[in-house]
Amino acid sequence: MLSHPFSHTPIYEDSNILILGSFPSIISRERGFYYANTRNRFWNLVREIFRLDSKIVESKNIKNLPCASQNSRKSKALKKNLNDSKNMDICLNNFNNQLSTTQAKLSFLKTNHIVLWDIAKECEIKNSDDSTLKALSFNDIISLLKSSNISTIVLNGTKATNLFIKYLKSYKIEIKLINTDSSPYQNIYFTNFKSNAKLDSTLTFMESKIKAKIEAESIILESKLAKSSHFKNLNSKTSYSKSSHCKVFTPSPKLTKILKREIKILSFPSTSPANATFSFERLLKCWRILKDI
Repeated sequence: MLSHPFSHTPIYEDSNILILGSFPSIISRERGFYYANTRNRFWNLVREIFRLDSKIVESKNIKNLPCASQNSRKSKALKKNLNDSKNMDICLNNFNNQLSTTQAKLSFLKTNHIVLWDIAKECEIKNSDDSTLKALSFNDIISLLKSSNISTIVLNGTKATNLFIKYLKSYKIEIKLINTDSSPYQNIYFTNFKSNAKLDSTLTFMESKIKAKIEAESIILESKLAKSSHFKNLNSKTSYSKSSHCKVFTPSPKLTKILKREIKILSFPSTSPANATFSFERLLKCWRILKDI
């Protein structure tokens, strides 16, 4: 039997996103931090999603950019061509490389209001294979939610999703899967979520809003990626809403009553290197909504 070797990352007053994995891999357990295996796409993924909001990137002073001090000749070129997307990509990539230490990652999480934790507290697992994981006990996620202002739970992968469902069932709390593949909700995002004749009467206003945002974000992202130098090879005709594999759950009123607020629950494909089905680009399509939560 293995016990979870470390706690969740720090929670602040403005922390609003809780990302839950299943259990740390061997490498993560050895290094004492989440997603420490360099083959896990998690850190590259969240950096790509949030990097354009970085104060360093937004700074008009090119000297503040990590790439500026490397070479005076390059620095002058970047100053002259600051709006050039290729040069900006170089700057951003150099900035991304700064997230190589635990302290830098903790700072990144704080800036973007994210908390990391895992669901299993004690388990049996073979190597780092999630398919062999058997949870013997769970971390007290409800207490964490009650003592914080977290409004969104993101489940990293199928195993984490199944474990979370099992955890809630131990409290006799059910969560309902909302289908996000149908199209009637795409226009709600652009009408500020006002009443729409196509709204499904079985969904609450909050549920409809989440569903609409996911589908609308898929359309917006498709347009942005088509213009991005990072994703020139993407097929712009791909339907994001049909291939995002993002799942939205709505909890029973019992959880809302316990927490005294509504909680959004989203499930995304795993960032684990074992998830070979999803390329980095496909993962980005799914996880992109994090930026707007």
